[in-house]
Amino acid sequence: MTAAVHPIPPGLFCIPAALCALTGEDLMSVIVPSLNRHGGGQGLVDTVAGTTMHAAVEVLEEIGFTVRSYKSSAEAGPLKARISTWARRSQDRWPGRLLLVATSGHCLVIADGCVYDTHSPMGESGETHPYARARATWAALVTRRQK
Repeated sequence: MTAAVHPIPPGLFCIPAALCALTGEDLMSVIVPSLNRHGGGQGLVDTVAGTTMHAAVEVLEEIGFTVRSYKSSAEAGPLKARISTWARRSQDRWPGRLLLVATSGHCLVIADGCVYDTHSPMGESGETHPYARARATWAALVTRRQK
């Protein structure tokens, strides 16, 4: 089973791009207003820049997704692994599932060994992606709640 990663519209900052890829929701009628509500934007349709992962999680939960943050353990492996490692983990441990992953300055979606973000909106192997060597600072498994 392959995870459904939705198209990333051009010209977005990384968190709105990741939310579009994860949810498939409309940018201007759902994603931007929700991010501005949770991220402190001046108006509901203002351009979103510099938002936080906390706001992204609140948006996902508001529009019907469950976000399960990754916890490091000896069995599970370290959180601060490279993006290339997270891409391999996605294939081995969570095939067909979507991961939202943050580095110290970027946000991306990982599914089935591919990384999706503003640099690679169509997806690129975790081994060759521009952030392949960056280390994750936060990661979560994202699933749509059953209605």
